[in-house]
Amino acid sequence: MKKATIIITITIIMLGILFLYLHDPVKFRDLHDGAMVVEARNTLIGLHRDERKTWRYVLEEDNYGREMYIYCSNSSSINETLFFDSQSSPRILALLIMQKSDTEFVYYYEDINFLSKKISYSDYHSNLSAGRFTEFVYETFLEEEINLLKEKNDWNKPLDESKCVKKRIIDLSERRTNQLVPSSLRTEIYNRISECKYQDEEFFLEHLTSDDYDRHIYFFRTTDEKLLYIDSYLVMIIQGKTYEIVKLVDLINFQQELSVFKSKNNWGIPSK
Repeated sequence: MKKATIIITITIIMLGILFLYLHDPVKFRDLHDGAMVVEARNTLIGLHRDERKTWRYVLEEDNYGREMYIYCSNSSSINETLFFDSQSSPRILALLIMQKSDTEFVYYYEDINFLSKKISYSDYHSNLSAGRFTEFVYETFLEEEINLLKEKNDWNKPLDESKCVKKRIIDLSERRTNQLVPSSLRTEIYNRISECKYQDEEFFLEHLTSDDYDRHIYFFRTTDEKLLYIDSYLVMIIQGKTYEIVKLVDLINFQQELSVFKSKNNWGIPSK
C-alpha cells in the first residue's frame, strides 16, 4: 500500500512537471540565447509563441563582437488561415544582427537589423535533417542582400551604442496577447476594421514591441467567416488612451512600412 502511494505521488509530480514544461512557451538555453529570442520577437511579426519550436544559432561574428544569426520559426504572418498545422506549415527564415548583449539587455539597430524570407516546410525539414541548414541559408539569401544588411548594421566597425535600442532579456511568456490594450480600445479597433468577422480578440492582437514612453505595437489579422485571413495591420496603442492603425502590404519584408509608421507617431520620443 505504501509502495503504491509512493508510485502515485511520483507520477503526480512528474505529470505536474510535464504540464509546466508544455505550458511554458519560452525556454532560454542561456542568456545569449535569450538575447536572440528577445531581439527576434521584438522585430519579426507573428512568431510562434513556443521558442522550443524555433531554430536559431549564430552564423557569423565580426571583429567587434556583433553577431549575425539565423532565426527560423512558424509565423501567423505567412499562413492563409487562423488554424494551421504548425508541424507542416511554411516557416519564416530570418537573418538578424545583434550589436551586443550583456546580462540584462540585448542591443540592436531598430528596423534595419534583419532580412526575412518565407520557406516551405519541405525545404526547412529536408535541409535540417541533412545537416546542411547553414548552406541552405546562404543559398536562400543573396550575397548582395547579406552584404547590405551588414553595411546597414556597421559590420566590422566600432560599436556605437547611441544608435541602438535595447530590450531587457526577459521570459516573453509574461508578455501576453492584448496585455496592454484596454478593452474599450479593443472594441473601437474591431469596430473600425469592418472586415473582421471572427470576434475572439485573443487570436488577433499579437504584441510586437514597445518603446520607453508607453507606446505599444501589435500585429493584427482579420479573417472571414471561414477563418481565412483577409488583411493584416499594425496597431499602435499610445499610453492606453489612443491608437493608430496602418495596413501592412508586405508581411515578409516590412521594415520600411514599420519604420514610417513609428516615425509618424513619434516612436521613441518623450510625450509633451
